Amino acid sequence: MWALGVILYQGLTGELPFQGESWLELAGAIARAAPTAPRKLAPATSPDLEAICLRALAPEPAERFLDGAELAAELRAFLAGQGTRSRTGALLWRRVRTSRARLLAAPILALVTLGAVATGYRRTESSASSRAPTSPSQPGPSQPGPSQPALPPPSSSPTPGGSARGPDELPDLRMPALEDEPLSKTSMRTFVESAIKGETYAMLTLAACYDSGAAGITDGERALAWYLRAAEQGNTAAKLAAAFRMIEHPVGRAKRTRAPAKALELLQQAYEEGAADAGLLLGQVYRYGALGCERDRERAHQLFRAQIEKGDAVAAVRLAEDLAEDDPAAARRVLEEGRDRGFPDCSYGLARMAWWGEGGPQDRELALTLLRELTQGDHDYYRRQAERALARHAAGRPPLKRR
Repeated sequence: MWALGVILYQGLTGELPFQGESWLELAGAIARAAPTAPRKLAPATSPDLEAICLRALAPEPAERFLDGAELAAELRAFLAGQGTRSRTGALLWRRVRTSRARLLAAPILALVTLGAVATGYRRTESSASSRAPTSPSQPGPSQPGPSQPALPPPSSSPTPGGSARGPDELPDLRMPALEDEPLSKTSMRTFVESAIKGETYAMLTLAACYDSGAAGITDGERALAWYLRAAEQGNTAAKLAAAFRMIEHPVGRAKRTRAPAKALELLQQAYEEGAADAGLLLGQVYRYGALGCERDRERAHQLFRAQIEKGDAVAAVRLAEDLAEDDPAAARRVLEEGRDRGFPDCSYGLARMAWWGEGGPQDRELALTLLRELTQGDHDYYRRQAERALARHAAGRPPLKRR
């Protein structure tokens, strides 16, 4: 149901409901964020069809359609011009402004019907394996770029004074029997069979499902186990995801980190293989002195700057935050550079510094200009933050808090 919701959303808006530069970022977006309402991107979309689409994409499986038959019934009701239960309490959209919605609903209905006919059909090993390796979006190892700073070998000692558990307490990495894997009782059975046979793409799929609850079961232990198995086979995305999973809390609180030496080893390998988010996370590790490393702000800044060159706005903010401890002027310059790169995160931070005169002259007109620019941008979070700040200013209150 969820996958059909993705197809319907893309057909309505021309965009995918969730975006991410890496597997980890994409999984996080799916787990934490709600997709932008289709009518915001395509105003001609029927409210009924929008409601059907968003219900299919609901984060909780219990909130989605029970099965293909229920989804098909809703689409038939829409095509017949009848009201749909997915849009509870709404007025009927009595006249379709364009034919695009109906043209799209029909093939989706056909897909649902075909899926219902095929329920219970067990795909062969060759059909399962022929899909995964040819996926153009499948992440894999890559060579480090010339701008990536070299890293020291990972530390084998846990964080000083921490209570982290050792690598021997990681999940059991023995392959489960088919009957012992919960998702083998669902539509994910084919992926389970392929993963047990050693197919990396299937392992990543199972791990992401357990991580986000996309298949109806949330189990962080099993997610980590499958990430680690895929990492053992050399998959870069799995190395980064496994390390991220072992850091149970923000890296500033490394005493809660699980298996710090192993997490650091996987992070460094992912970084050296070119994983998009590894440099940012490693920068945080060195910034705080986490995972058994000595605190090394110079190395953290080097990693953040390399990420900024790759277009990472969060890295610019983290660099500015760290510089602000003892050099606010340098922090402000980083935010100015980020603003010139089009990073909304930096524009918002620069507005705050300009309002309070931190790291340079006070310039409240610049701060208000930056906030107004953000209200016209396409970043939902910072657009809302800027609108609230301007509302506070209109009410005679400071629009932004001092650091």
